[in-house]
Amino acid sequence: MYEHINNKEVEDTCQNILNLDICDFVGFALQSDDGLEIKWNIATGSSGGIYKRLSAYYGKGIAGQVISTGNSMEIHNFPNDIHGQVRDYPIMLAEGLLYAFATPVFDNGVAKAVLLVGNRTDKPISIQEQEIINQAAKNIKWVPEDLRVDHPVKADINIRGLIRNRRLLASSSEATILLNESRMIVYANEKACIHFDYKEHGLVGRKINEVMPDVDLNDMEDGKVVHEYGKTKKGTTFSLLFRMNTFYLDENFYSFIVFNRIKDQKRLNHQQSYHLNELVDLKYALDQSSIVAITDQKGKITYTNEQFCKVSKYSPAELLGQDHRMINSGYHSKEFFQFLWRTIASGNIWEGEIKNRAKDGSYYWVHTTIVPFLDNQGKPYQYLAIRYEVTERKEAEQELQILTGNRINVQEDERRHLSRELHDGIGQSLYSHLITITRLKTEISHPLLEQMEEETTAIIEEIRDISWQLRPSILDDLGLVPAIRSFLNYFSEHNQINVHFDCYVTKRFSEHKEITIYRVIQESLTNIWKYADTDEASVTIREMSDRIRIMIKDQGKGFDMKTVKRGVGLSSMEERARAVDGDLSIHSRENSGTKIILEIPF
Repeated sequence: MYEHINNKEVEDTCQNILNLDICDFVGFALQSDDGLEIKWNIATGSSGGIYKRLSAYYGKGIAGQVISTGNSMEIHNFPNDIHGQVRDYPIMLAEGLLYAFATPVFDNGVAKAVLLVGNRTDKPISIQEQEIINQAAKNIKWVPEDLRVDHPVKADINIRGLIRNRRLLASSSEATILLNESRMIVYANEKACIHFDYKEHGLVGRKINEVMPDVDLNDMEDGKVVHEYGKTKKGTTFSLLFRMNTFYLDENFYSFIVFNRIKDQKRLNHQQSYHLNELVDLKYALDQSSIVAITDQKGKITYTNEQFCKVSKYSPAELLGQDHRMINSGYHSKEFFQFLWRTIASGNIWEGEIKNRAKDGSYYWVHTTIVPFLDNQGKPYQYLAIRYEVTERKEAEQELQILTGNRINVQEDERRHLSRELHDGIGQSLYSHLITITRLKTEISHPLLEQMEEETTAIIEEIRDISWQLRPSILDDLGLVPAIRSFLNYFSEHNQINVHFDCYVTKRFSEHKEITIYRVIQESLTNIWKYADTDEASVTIREMSDRIRIMIKDQGKGFDMKTVKRGVGLSSMEERARAVDGDLSIHSRENSGTKIILEIPF
């Protein structure tokens, strides 16, 4: 055994447990005076060498969690069976433990130390053996003053980081106190210590009722300003106004209190407002109206507000430590999330709409803004996601999309009907007349017959053009690619514009998608002929992993995107794209040509 203290009772307790031959190691850890640091003072059955006194932090690792909750804790398969970071478990690492059982040691009803047994294999101890450890912890009399030697009093950087990360800065102009779930003070800034007449860090480790005897935080509403009386170290009382906000972080529950000491009682009597903490006000307002989550650098959820839990139907315990894949609806592509992560990982803000899946299987849409928080090197160390539910709007848009699609389908059916009537009806009749005129010419020589033949031929060509524009029969008979090739040949011949066609398509698509692609290409090339002032254009069609991508490009005179007026043709293309869940984008600059991109999911 490697001792670092001279407390015979604790030392003998550890040795007696080791002698039971139910474990490989027994350790004892004690909370420091400031309540934040926990030192492993006794290591019975240590693995050898000079045993280093290790430190854990309040609320973290096995020792910190046992002391903060006052409950026993068991780890079966270290480091797989843990919450938080591996570095938060120094005793497990130092002793090579795979299994551990730890139980709290109380002082006047408050957990102040930890008794731990462990094995270097994954062999657990039984329930009966756990009871033996629990009873041994209860039998330890609280006489460990000599264990506190050389325990420096200092503020924990993790707690400071926690407050900084929640934008509740320690340098606030208001007095601030942070409580754990047991209502113990785990952080207090300098102003709070001054108000209660304690030295720096003197409040840490004390119960809130020691300094605010009459307060009942269980009945308090978050964000509500309350008048209460504080009690200084010397026992004098004073009036104060305070506000409490609660939150979860790393599966631990915290209460953040901001207060002002009332120096002018008349102001209280006249119910004049006090400026408390604007950041707390903003957080409260944000929590009431938005779905808020904070994730670490790897995307693990470290904070979630009530609105998030309400809409996702998961509890905070279920969400914390997980990533957003647990609410992934499967609606968005892998590329969608890859682009999102590339954006925020580079320190930029991402904004968009995401479809999520709640715990009960229902789906909901959220408008999302993700803001990266950057360290001194400009690298993100956490992300703040603010969301607003837009499910009703998206459902209305989907209904409108269906109605638009139905209207387009009706229009296309009418176009198909008119095209057939022109081609098979009027066109065929005129062709019969043309044959008759040709026969008459063989029997009668008259100038009017020549004129009639020319005019009838021209009318037949015009009707064919109109029929083609309305609905090319080849699109219905042979499909998209032959229809596009036929149209491009016709377009190039009649408009003297050479169109390069590059296509890689291995399958047919739905009728609605094929006619959308055809119409967008048709409208785009018509605009090129009218406005681009060029004799070259290109059409490219590519099958991607989850969508088809069409690009129509020219090197014409282009236009200014900010000043150009949106015509009927552009609106029609966008409407058609939306009707098939597609996305249409236009890129153009003066003297640099125009590029139109249509993407449609499979």
